[in-house]
Amino acid sequence: MDSVTRNRFLQQISHWAQDYISKGRSPFRKTEINPTIITSSGTQTPDLVLWINQESFVAGGFIIFPDDENFDMAAAQACSLALGIRYFATWTAQSISVWSVDDRSLHSQILPPKATDDDQIDLFEDSLIQLMDEFRTLAVLGLCPPEKLSFWHLTNLCIGAHNRALPLLSEHFRRNPELHTKHLPSFEVQAQEKLSLSIARLLTLLYFDKIPYNLPPEDLDHALGYLSSELNDQSLSALKLAKNEPTLDENSAVLFHHLLRRLDQVSIFNNSQIEVDQPANLALKHLLRKLMGCPTGQHHYTDLFQLQPLQHVDGPQQLPPKIKACLSNVTIPTTQQRNNFLTHLRLVWPSHTFEFHRSTPTWVYQFCYLLGIMKTDSHLCVQLPSSMLSSPFSDIIIELLQEHFTLHEISRRTSQVAHLSLNKGSDNSVETIFHGEVMRSIAWSKLRQLEPEHLALALFLPEAPYRLLQQNLIQFDLVPKKHNDIGVEQFKNSNLGQCYSHHLQPKVDGAKHSKWSPRMPLPSDAILAALENLAIDNDPAHLARIDEELERLLDIEIASVNHSPTVAAVPVSHREAKEDKKKLSNKIIQLIQVRGVPEFPTHYMYEFYLPELSHYSRQDSPWEISSEFMGTYQLKNQDNDAEIAVSNEFTAHAIVLASYGKGEINLPDDRTICSTIVTRYLDDLDDIHTTIWRECHAALHQSDTANRLVRKLWKELGLPPWNTIEKYLKRFNING
Repeated sequence: MDSVTRNRFLQQISHWAQDYISKGRSPFRKTEINPTIITSSGTQTPDLVLWINQESFVAGGFIIFPDDENFDMAAAQACSLALGIRYFATWTAQSISVWSVDDRSLHSQILPPKATDDDQIDLFEDSLIQLMDEFRTLAVLGLCPPEKLSFWHLTNLCIGAHNRALPLLSEHFRRNPELHTKHLPSFEVQAQEKLSLSIARLLTLLYFDKIPYNLPPEDLDHALGYLSSELNDQSLSALKLAKNEPTLDENSAVLFHHLLRRLDQVSIFNNSQIEVDQPANLALKHLLRKLMGCPTGQHHYTDLFQLQPLQHVDGPQQLPPKIKACLSNVTIPTTQQRNNFLTHLRLVWPSHTFEFHRSTPTWVYQFCYLLGIMKTDSHLCVQLPSSMLSSPFSDIIIELLQEHFTLHEISRRTSQVAHLSLNKGSDNSVETIFHGEVMRSIAWSKLRQLEPEHLALALFLPEAPYRLLQQNLIQFDLVPKKHNDIGVEQFKNSNLGQCYSHHLQPKVDGAKHSKWSPRMPLPSDAILAALENLAIDNDPAHLARIDEELERLLDIEIASVNHSPTVAAVPVSHREAKEDKKKLSNKIIQLIQVRGVPEFPTHYMYEFYLPELSHYSRQDSPWEISSEFMGTYQLKNQDNDAEIAVSNEFTAHAIVLASYGKGEINLPDDRTICSTIVTRYLDDLDDIHTTIWRECHAALHQSDTANRLVRKLWKELGLPPWNTIEKYLKRFNING
């Protein structure tokens, strides 16, 4: 086939693969056509690579499309070695073949459809899905152990970080000419030299185990230079920090910090000493590693509580200085288990009293015990349910961290998962990094003195309401006191109050339905008194006066509290189960309307400066996508008497979503802008539906009755059908 046809075919195959990935049925996350891979046989560009994590250079397989049955096996083997995988596929007119790299043997075959079967084009997609399912299994069986990753793989991983950082650092030098080294011909050359030196330092220091795991991105460049200068090896003197050496810019430092974490993740220069897991998992992982020739832990335990406190053990059973953990057991322990857990906690925390409620999940006891048996100065990276920040047990955990540990980093992986990086021992010089709603840092010396709820707000809050906390215009009571009840209620009804309340609510289902409620930060008594004087009822126009008054008193734009047209789901207090449904419906609709019902695309275009737009006719809408092939999407209207053809996936979906509204359909031509407004709109619709669902189920005991009311209210709001939105949420992996 000629190059144009071949390229269109690859684009179509990639589109089908990405569509299958978006449905959540595959471990892959991205496809890439003809990426540049450096191998032992030279630079290669495999036709299609299936990436599990492209930034970390983790592939699950690749496909080549030779013109006939003959292909260069040696080159394909070298490409597999560089990607760190053991299987690849060839796709020809005669067969789809999966090959094993280790012995160059044929592993399996799939018969492709004939190219002349134009009426059965979907068979090509079926064949691709069969192949991807085959790769899904082989991605596990063919996992290359860290110690067997080739230096070609390491080279591509490092060069990938280098290539992504190069334009960023070059632009940084260009904008800051005082950093330019005059003897170098260009900013690009200077950036290349700096990045190459940084990679050399990073790998060398990793080999000598000189880099602390808790190093934040902003300190990485300085640490690499300083630690390299401390190496007692004359042959490595070239790595020492030079006089007036320019530093990495912030974005490049973040990319290299990710590279550092990836290299540490695959443990290229070290092996685990102790492993704790469920019995079946331990046995299966041990067997799998033996089969693949991977090293196994020196000691194995089936229960975290089998690890003894430091004063009771000597030698290898003590925890190593670096620990990685994932604690996710949300089951509620029995009374006997709970008493056993508390006995273990008293051994490692003799001066603490743990008054956990009986509904406290198992992972909380495990986490507190793990903290207790850690050695001083040891480091822990742990993944936990995000309920640790906002639950009845949060104060106990956070106060333990504030008193005995140093929190280096906390990030929000998903809505239900948080990741912490911490050291045992207090270091008040550390800045704690929060990767959440926005990236921010707080001195640990200050954070140790703040209320436990502050961690959740620092991680989740947008900039404007968080700034009020920093300025002490909104604050927690240091000592409980009596406030103006009416003023407090008015504040809680405001958009600002709802924002604080939402981000302090439990983030997992088990805690959402408990009677526990978090403390709320409040404005001063003077502001609460001013709110009391407002004559407010449940009329939306009157409720808006609360926001107006708060804007005046606090000098804040309430609209900036959220960065989308609607406020996220905010649960309200529990109601009686027999509450009149009509009254309930009116309250929920009123709640949604006060927050704002988004109009698409109008409400989402304000932040973009005069983008080029295209107009699409309504023609008895709504529109729906009737077919898609080779990158072209055909849409038809409700009466099947009009069609639209577009070449942009997000434009097609945007037309469908906009066609359910009443305004003109004017959409941006820019693909990035279009994808941004579509995903934000879907996210807002998901928040609105979650609000309605929670309100209905909180007030009505019968699930069927509550669900019927959810459907009725959604329809009254005039939004696109929920089953359509659900499909899009899954397709684009939003809040999934």
